[in-house]
Amino acid sequence: MLMNYDQLRYLIVNSSKSEDEYYKYLINPGPDVVVLDEGHRIRNAGSQISQIISEFRTRARICLTGYPLQNHLLEYYYMLDFVAPGILGPKETFKSYFTFYIEKSYADSSKSIRQKAASRLYTLQLLTEEVAHRRDATTLQKDLPFKTEYVVSFKMTDVQRLGYINALKSIEHQGSLIDHLFILRTICNHPKILQKLLIKRKSKRREQFYVNAMNDDKDDDYVDQGSDDESNCDPSLASDPVDVDTEKGNDIDDLYDEETEIAKWDDDSFQWAIDYFKNDDVESWKCSNKISFIVDLAFDCNAIKEKLIIVSHSLACHDYLQHLFSVIGIEASRIDGGTSPNLRQPIIDDFNSDQNKLIMLLSAKAAAIGINVTSANRIVLIDQDWNPLYDEQSIGRIYRYGQLKPVVVYRLITSSTIEERIFAQSLHKKSISRRLIDNKLSATISKDELKEYYIHPPPDLPLANMNDIRKNVKPDIVTYSALYQNKDYITECKLHDLETVDEYDPTTRLSKAQQKEALVEATEFLKKWRLNNMRSFSRDT
Repeated sequence: MLMNYDQLRYLIVNSSKSEDEYYKYLINPGPDVVVLDEGHRIRNAGSQISQIISEFRTRARICLTGYPLQNHLLEYYYMLDFVAPGILGPKETFKSYFTFYIEKSYADSSKSIRQKAASRLYTLQLLTEEVAHRRDATTLQKDLPFKTEYVVSFKMTDVQRLGYINALKSIEHQGSLIDHLFILRTICNHPKILQKLLIKRKSKRREQFYVNAMNDDKDDDYVDQGSDDESNCDPSLASDPVDVDTEKGNDIDDLYDEETEIAKWDDDSFQWAIDYFKNDDVESWKCSNKISFIVDLAFDCNAIKEKLIIVSHSLACHDYLQHLFSVIGIEASRIDGGTSPNLRQPIIDDFNSDQNKLIMLLSAKAAAIGINVTSANRIVLIDQDWNPLYDEQSIGRIYRYGQLKPVVVYRLITSSTIEERIFAQSLHKKSISRRLIDNKLSATISKDELKEYYIHPPPDLPLANMNDIRKNVKPDIVTYSALYQNKDYITECKLHDLETVDEYDPTTRLSKAQQKEALVEATEFLKKWRLNNMRSFSRDT
């Protein structure tokens, strides 16, 4: 029987445990074998679907996932505890023995912490080696064309940097940086996007004012007061030269919805923005060096008829790009969370078959589900996410069976900004996953790097040397052309390859003596662990 998670939830929630046959067939005693595809769906123990699945009494269990660890080590715990109940012991013990050391091990951690983390990782690998079967991307690489990934870092434009610093000062004054990260991320993409969100916010508040006035049956003077408020609207927030439509539906499981977040701020919080947009022109796409690179790359791809996918975590960013492409004469297809399921496949089929449609805008969350666009062989990740899952799944839309051309990935980052911190955090999570599951070492990230969220970007950053870039760039005229056209804005361009690490941070190594100590500790722990925590898989448990 094939069933999705939503259907399982519906059948069980609406069933009576004592009477309903669905519960007997699916849960207790249940089928002979249960296979969970996309097994990382049960990473949150508090979710309804996780609680339902925890009631399974089936003995034979298989959990399939390409992303066993996204944010925290406990996600791995929940999946393994489903497959082999009790193999990792009580959650609190797991957290204190494994999670504390492994997740806190950074490149600048003390020697004792690094050694302890290495020992704990080794123990965890031994514990799970009989139930965890891992196949990494090298399996695909045997059958697919070559994939090259670049991390391209850009300095801010002057107008962009001014807006970023003003926003950062306002956030520092209010506190709670996490609640307002989307403001900084939006400016990193393009300040015009933030301006359009503010215009939208002001318009919605004005509409709500009129609705409230009418509902409260206020007198004409009160309504006129609302009209005065409109006439006094700051002109820099009322002009609409670039149409960024934010009416689209929310993205799937989006981590930040710009319109919702921006509505939380009071008017005083945006005084800096009113002054900023009044005094500075943010109309040109060249107000963001990332956008300039994307435009040049799009033209270069068009010139040789290669298809390009552009992925962002921001719907407002795609609104901006969609209009920009129409202005410069480039047609762009689009799929995001607001695209009807009935329209998605026709859009994909049309893009894959029409040789004149060369650009597709994909929202990161929508790009994670059921999309195959192997007609494209280049993909731009405009903005990085805390969770490496979404970026990896986005790349998987083109790097999959059916791809016939070499694939090129461009990860774009604004230097000395919150984007660097997010990327560093994402690398740290990926590093833990590789060391734990792939049994490979990779460079860890200093914890100080993860704390530098409030640093103001400097006015001058050293630029990358084009001769060095030329050495890193594979024989590819499109990539080199786009990089060369933006050489005055690029601070770094490096290859990004976490699948095969040739050189790793020496702080993660253990000497032979330390390895021996870790093995002794792991062996002793395993004896006690298995004795105390392994339990029967019988249906009576």
